Amino acid sequence: MMKGDQNHCEGIPFDVSEAAAAASNDLLSCKSKDGYERAFQIFEDWRREKKLSTFTEEVFVAYFAEKASLQKPSSLWSMYSMLKSVFLLKQNLDIDKFLLEPPDKEFLLVKVVGVGVSGACRCDELSKMLH
Repeated sequence: MMKGDQNHCEGIPFDVSEAAAAASNDLLSCKSKDGYERAFQIFEDWRREKKLSTFTEEVFVAYFAEKASLQKPSSLWSMYSMLKSVFLLKQNLDIDKFLLEPPDKEFLLVKVVGVGVSGACRCDELSKMLH
């Protein structure tokens, strides 16, 4: 998009969009920004390695299931939390919609095991997921 162009979907001037994007990048604290960016880059590398071009429920479930077999629950929760923040800022995507709001019965067990039991969510979140 060139300077001066309008975002036709929302009617937002380019300079306003740029200012919002810059402010969003500053929302991650300077101390932890590298860790958040690293977690996102690891996910992106994994996604490229698997030749995946979209963000779907299956992609997130597969990623966290694979990581659950390699990492401690506390590390898995930390990674999930960092990815959740980065996806909200960079992609305007809430990964909770994929992982904590089970839309299909076929993935519910995988989510409970992969997210709840492996430690990627707190007890109250696990309880909410099952109700």
